[in-house]
Amino acid sequence: MVGADMIVLARAYDEALDEMLARVQRFGEEGAVIALDIDHFKKINDTYGHAAGDEVLQGIAEVMVSEVRPTDKVFRIGGEEFAVLLASADLAKTAERIREAIKSHRFRFKDLALNVTVSAGLAAATDGLGADKLTEAVDAALYRAKKTGRDRVVVSGQRDKTSQQGVA
Repeated sequence: MVGADMIVLARAYDEALDEMLARVQRFGEEGAVIALDIDHFKKINDTYGHAAGDEVLQGIAEVMVSEVRPTDKVFRIGGEEFAVLLASADLAKTAERIREAIKSHRFRFKDLALNVTVSAGLAAATDGLGADKLTEAVDAALYRAKKTGRDRVVVSGQRDKTSQQGVA
């Protein structure tokens, strides 16, 4: 497993999220969640096979780990879905940096070079906001990113923009 100390099994995500929210509430720390989904991942699996999809998943994990601080936590939370828990970070800049790094990375499978993009939703953890509401907020932002063209970052609570990519 790539960066085994940072890539944590999905079932640990809930515990880490609860821990982050407890720090926000008790100590007033800043925290945030970035949810990322690989755009058109099913097409990769259907076109090149599941082994190619596995290589992309591994590559995405490597890129994400390289773009966050050692104190941030990266999770694979579903088939092609990832989450990052951040403390005291510039949320939008971090998410955009990850999106750009993935887009510019050339994923390799056998003799193929695969271009991959991700959509991302962001939500800041605030005092009094529970895990369920934070998850709803980040999921809604991710949904808007996918609905408005993919390969973009949407921050929870911000109005939709018409840009093709980047922070919306």
